[in-house]
Amino acid sequence: MMRKTITRTIATSTIKAFKLSMVNGQPVVENLDPVIIAGKAKEKEALKALKEKYGDLKGVTIGEIETSEATYEISVEDFIKNAKKIDSESEPDKTEEVETASTNKSKKRGN
Repeated sequence: MMRKTITRTIATSTIKAFKLSMVNGQPVVENLDPVIIAGKAKEKEALKALKEKYGDLKGVTIGEIETSEATYEISVEDFIKNAKKIDSESEPDKTEEVETASTNKSKKRGN
């Protein structure tokens, strides 16, 4: 019997940063809008994401990187409708996700 849903736990990082600048000879701290990226970001990835959003990083400092995980669920029917089909033969270095019928959790295995 085919399962009805697929679940996946995904980690995201919320990068909170601020920019220090001088206005009329006085230091001014501007809180920047948080940037959210997939995965558990380290400082290098966080700086890259901030640069993509804000451009020049002069005076920008990372205040905090919050990492969280959430589990998402989608019906198999909706997954098939919305997912991009790939040819696993053409991407031998990719890790394949295998869903188990009994536990509804994924296991990773290399190709």
